[in-house]
Amino acid sequence: MRVCALFGGPRPGGNTDLLLQSALAGARDAGAGVEIITLYRLSIAPCQDCGACARRGECVYRDDMAQVYQSLDRADALVLASPIYFSSVSAQAKAAIDRCQAYWAAANANPPVEQKRPGLFIATAGRPDTRGDLFQPALAVVKAFFLSLNARLVGQVFAADTDRSPVAARPELLHTAREAGRRLVQVPENP
Repeated sequence: MRVCALFGGPRPGGNTDLLLQSALAGARDAGAGVEIITLYRLSIAPCQDCGACARRGECVYRDDMAQVYQSLDRADALVLASPIYFSSVSAQAKAAIDRCQAYWAAANANPPVEQKRPGLFIATAGRPDTRGDLFQPALAVVKAFFLSLNARLVGQVFAADTDRSPVAARPELLHTAREAGRRLVQVPENP
């Protein structure tokens, strides 16, 4: 199994990256190959809503998103890891998600019979989740993103209050992420 992980955080070794690395270690433990795409290192223009993907079945803009498309197309399982900024995923993650409009257009023109690929969402937030809904807006975005990629959300790992309680000091979270990565590659294709 091949896992494509999109890292939407700007800080290698930061909270989001630590959870992602733990999840990917779990996926490797279960026998998966892993490819990490570090989005902040890429030059990805925002979607311009030109409509070309609906007509041609692919995005007409040529930039580093081509590398992301290739990796997504090869993947058997997906992981998106992002910090939460203003109730959503990072700008880097959102730019890549929006550029996947080509997949959405293709899926609407030719809907897949079944959702086959499992997906995992990892998110961190500096503030506490006092109302229990901190991650919900981003989760809605990720569910739509996975749907457009013929994937289904099978797991999520959320870490709030990381400004006061960093992930590195929370071994239970790292263990949870590792187990989520392991389970990601053990999910049956068509449950």
